[in-house]
Amino acid sequence: MLANTIEKIFTLFIIIFFSSNCFSQQSDTLQYERYYKISLAGRPQTILLVQLNDDSFKGYLLTELDYSSRKVRFTKNRTWRSVKRFVYNQTEFLRKKEIEKEIIDSLVIKSDLAETLFMNLKGNNIENIGDCRIQKNCITFLDSDYTSFEIKNNEVYRTYGFEELYSAKEVQYLETAPNNRVQAQEILTILDKELNFKETFYNTIDRLPEGSYSYFSGYSVISRNSSKKK
Repeated sequence: MLANTIEKIFTLFIIIFFSSNCFSQQSDTLQYERYYKISLAGRPQTILLVQLNDDSFKGYLLTELDYSSRKVRFTKNRTWRSVKRFVYNQTEFLRKKEIEKEIIDSLVIKSDLAETLFMNLKGNNIENIGDCRIQKNCITFLDSDYTSFEIKNNEVYRTYGFEELYSAKEVQYLETAPNNRVQAQEILTILDKELNFKETFYNTIDRLPEGSYSYFSGYSVISRNSSKKK
């Protein structure tokens, strides 16, 4: 019981800590040796792998969503969709009981798998992949989404990222150039093989309370309903 309580407290603390962008001297209280944080393009998922000072490992798959208790009613007819949106916006009583909030769902990665993934990423040079902005070899897309990498240890803190970069498992093709983009896709593919990004994401939506969940993908807002009762 005590071990489970400690684990829950640690999980809550690490989510709050890594969800913020603050890296002050207070970060030393976490007592980590290094961490890898990868935020995916296309879906609001973040993989966090942490090596603690005692050489144990923690891992989390975080999903950040905007929640509304009002389900989104999808329709292909743009005119009818506009009419329904207008009626809803003009009718205050329809919104009185509506609940809206941001949520972060945390899926714990088992410590042995977290260690395996961490060491695989380290072995695949995640800490030294070149930043395309510095190397001036970024590939850009119109209205694109972005996969970002964040590396932190006692000596180094660095970030880099790539537009419209996905695992080979998800898009069914391999990047061919430039080399840093190829290396970054290999990292995503290693993670996706074990964590099943797409399946895990939809399973997360389905097990959350009934309502509508939305997130940004590029410049678009994607909404999906969950029918699970509270």
